[in-house]
Amino acid sequence: MSDAQGVRVARFLEAVLAPVPLLSLTGLGVLLRSAGGPTFPADLGVFLLLVGVFLGLRLLLGTRWKDENRLYLVAGGLTLLLFAGVTRVVPVGRLLLFGAVSIGLLLALVAAIRPRWKISAHMASATGAAFSLLVADPLLAWTLLVVPPVAWCRLVLRAHTPMQVAAGGILGALVPLAVQRII
Repeated sequence: MSDAQGVRVARFLEAVLAPVPLLSLTGLGVLLRSAGGPTFPADLGVFLLLVGVFLGLRLLLGTRWKDENRLYLVAGGLTLLLFAGVTRVVPVGRLLLFGAVSIGLLLALVAAIRPRWKISAHMASATGAAFSLLVADPLLAWTLLVVPPVAWCRLVLRAHTPMQVAAGGILGALVPLAVQRII
């Protein structure tokens, strides 16, 4: 494969494996893992509400703010506050709680680190998504297969140094593991 072809493939994978779609699919995967449980209808409603609010805030704020770190920190933070409020009224399952806290904390940490050091948000999201699914159900370990292509993309596109990619991967793995121990 030529360098130009490699860059084209990396750009395609970068778009497909971007943080927001990947984390949304992870939330859906965690949610579907609880399908049939007593809290599933409430979990589904809360999940759809949160995704809608996050995407709406991202769209609304994205037209005014060009700083992605600020955009994701505010949109993610407001969505997590809404989640905390809604779960006071609507009981949700442990898996949805785990997924929301893991993803929210991961996004907040990445957004807090990035102004000082360009940690790979793509890598943190991919690894965090895979580890969240792995914690929810060990049979989903195959989702770890998404991590190497994301790392490759970030390096081929020269978006990050190897250390920034590795740090994103480590953070993405540690957050769901830590949240699992707390929840």
